[in-house]
Amino acid sequence: MLCPQCSPLIEFLDRLYPPLDKIVTGVARDNAILQEHLFIYASQGAGKTNTAMWLVEKAKERYGASNVHLHYARGEDFQDALENGWMKGKPIQILVLEDLTNVALKNGELRDFFRIRHKMAEKTGQREGLCLAIFTGHRFHDTPVALRADVDFILWRSSPSNPYDYNHVRQWIGDEAIKELEASEKHRLTEPERRGDTFITHKRERLGFATIPRIETPTIRHISTPQPSPQTWGTDMRHIVTPVAKLDRVSFRIRPTNGTRRLVAGVFAVLLGTFALVCFWHKTWDVGAIFTVLALAHSGLLAWDLKKKKP
Repeated sequence: MLCPQCSPLIEFLDRLYPPLDKIVTGVARDNAILQEHLFIYASQGAGKTNTAMWLVEKAKERYGASNVHLHYARGEDFQDALENGWMKGKPIQILVLEDLTNVALKNGELRDFFRIRHKMAEKTGQREGLCLAIFTGHRFHDTPVALRADVDFILWRSSPSNPYDYNHVRQWIGDEAIKELEASEKHRLTEPERRGDTFITHKRERLGFATIPRIETPTIRHISTPQPSPQTWGTDMRHIVTPVAKLDRVSFRIRPTNGTRRLVAGVFAVLLGTFALVCFWHKTWDVGAIFTVLALAHSGLLAWDLKKKKP
């Protein structure tokens, strides 16, 4: 039951973040990790990222920054985040997956998520602590059912814009709360302080409205795509992803590695040589000569590239 003296926001934070000495006792012999699952529902540009980062800051305030690890990733990097989004020695592990709308997940990925407590214990060596998964989305029905059906907390920041979501959201928060969200959205441009208006639910309990403040632009570290080590430069087939973090959006600049460029050049030279042989076989000498020149040119460029000192 909601504490009559507490605001919905304080009550929510107390339930989301229990005292550290209650979740890290030092006496657990088996897996005693507490798992919490939170979903942020909001339209595009309505502050989903800001809300998630505010929750991370509150965790640092309550538990100490040295005890909290954040892994921030896009929804399509779900599996990689479950495998690599951990840090040893941190009892509070927070996984933020941005925008799971229309993200198709495989059964194996969902199985790993349902075992996320065991995954945390395996990757961090912790037997106690808090594993908090924060997901965001702007359409409820287009978010994988398994990730929205059994959530512990939902933060409703926008009113539903389609009848499918409306009928579902109404069951969670009721018509009056939807009307209040609609009224809030109409005034957010002229009354910026209302941009943080949020209706909070815990399981099936309605905690009520609260205002989540906007924070300074946080440093979002995207580590879903591991970068190659210096020993693998020139041979690694992956792409290097350079993040440019902003509050409500993360953009990525993608550049191919040297190994990728050389492989493409080599394959293209082989294809050109193959075309030349086919032309000669059919006695189309002039076309075959052109492909031969092109194949030799690409081979020469590839040989020059391989001889460069810096890979």
